[in-house]
Amino acid sequence: MKLCIDTTTNVCTVAIVNDNKVLCERTYNDKLKHSEILMVEVDEMIKKLDKTSSDIDEVFVTNGPGSFTGIRIGVTAANTIADTLGINVNDYTVLDVIAENFSYSNKIICSMIYARNDRYYFGVYDSEDGNLELLRPYEALTIDEIIDELKSNYDDVIFCGDLNESHFDKMKEVGVVANNALNIPKAGVMPFIKLSGREKCDIEKINDKFVKPIYLEKSQAEKMGAKND
Repeated sequence: MKLCIDTTTNVCTVAIVNDNKVLCERTYNDKLKHSEILMVEVDEMIKKLDKTSSDIDEVFVTNGPGSFTGIRIGVTAANTIADTLGINVNDYTVLDVIAENFSYSNKIICSMIYARNDRYYFGVYDSEDGNLELLRPYEALTIDEIIDELKSNYDDVIFCGDLNESHFDKMKEVGVVANNALNIPKAGVMPFIKLSGREKCDIEKINDKFVKPIYLEKSQAEKMGAKND
């Protein structure tokens, strides 16, 4: 039985997958309650399935990018559960999880998380028969920088994820904007993701076992500290 966790954005999503079926999945759109909701939901889901924590044999978690606090909540919970049960923890970015919703698209997928000040965390993917290929390292850039790069390299793009409506016109210069119903990350897709190209990114685990957060940018506190130095 696989436990899947994502708390990187405003959405907290938790799922249990077994035998290639999503047995249970819950989604809450309230970033202020991730720490309160997460473990309560995990416990309730396990009980409603008439299972125990010992039935979990694998953990999946998104390790960024997004809310610094949200990332830490999910990664800490996943690492703790995996350590307690002596099982493996696997990681994907929330950008991968959102891109999976479009893995059968015939378009280039630009998966994005809004990071304020007209900046986005983003990943660019190609897909074939449901298999995703990451085409470049994850990065945080302004919307204009992203649009310029995509224009230079691709003809037909679908933009998905946490998108600012004020940027839709710019996005439509390169492609289309995804239906909002498909832009919400769903934890239950993680065991089904087939992703290549991650070697383009410097992604490591702690002690070759536990998941390490991916932030892409410094936190606001770190930025303020750097200014004061």
